[in-house]
Amino acid sequence: MNSHLRTSEEAGRFAIERRDNGETVASVEEKEWDSEFFGKKIGSLAIDHHQLSGLPVDSVLQSMRRLVRWTDEHGFDLTEASLDASGIQFVPVLESCGYRLVDTKITFLSLLNKDELPEYPSVPGEIRFATEDDLEDILRLTHEGFTHNPSFTSRYANRAYFTEKETTRYYTAWIRNHLETDGSFFVVWTVNDELVGYYIYRREGDEGGTATYKGILCTIAPEARGHKGHLAMQAFLYEFLPDEKFLLNNTTQLNNYAVIKNHIFSQKKLERIELLFFRECG
Repeated sequence: MNSHLRTSEEAGRFAIERRDNGETVASVEEKEWDSEFFGKKIGSLAIDHHQLSGLPVDSVLQSMRRLVRWTDEHGFDLTEASLDASGIQFVPVLESCGYRLVDTKITFLSLLNKDELPEYPSVPGEIRFATEDDLEDILRLTHEGFTHNPSFTSRYANRAYFTEKETTRYYTAWIRNHLETDGSFFVVWTVNDELVGYYIYRREGDEGGTATYKGILCTIAPEARGHKGHLAMQAFLYEFLPDEKFLLNNTTQLNNYAVIKNHIFSQKKLERIELLFFRECG
């Protein structure tokens, strides 16, 4: 190990720390739910690029390669790394360690007051809360829009790492979980009794005493697009949230221009951009 950084290991977690202040600059540990679900050992690598800034690149690279060896030695099949885009200068370090860019996230975090929300245009059909009877149609829309859509990009829909069957199982479980779990707000949009869209929010706790909700997933059938149905479903959700003032977390991908433009149009506030990488171990 070099003079700038040191390693530590405990209870299935491997970390790299700065010698001068003891702060953790990178750490990896198992993602237990993902490992159990996919039947392969999957790890999560967290990087604090602020703490890495100013350190010699050779020192950082040496330490990261030690971390990579640890995941190989401990039987990981796949590790996922998340890097804030403001630390983009460290991408070559990840690439040198075998990581490949597979996904992106752009997050908007906005404080909203119900009495200040704009009115959205009405849409044909009906917006209502989802029921178990809607599950088959919801899954059909999900798999058409995400699982089997070649233009959709996601780390869990990346055929280099997950089969189509695994992607289908993942999105099916995700939908079932939010349809059945307390704390989720799941609405659907129907036109002539046909389900053409849905939108999911989830209660995420509190931040500074303010309730926080996260936008989970939204999709609309191609034939129903152009009516601003996502905004209508969002307005419906706002009405039924129990808080008059709340924080809303909307996260999408950098290549989803339509959704990003809609968040800007809705005056959502940009919070962060993340780059996501995978590395096959072994």
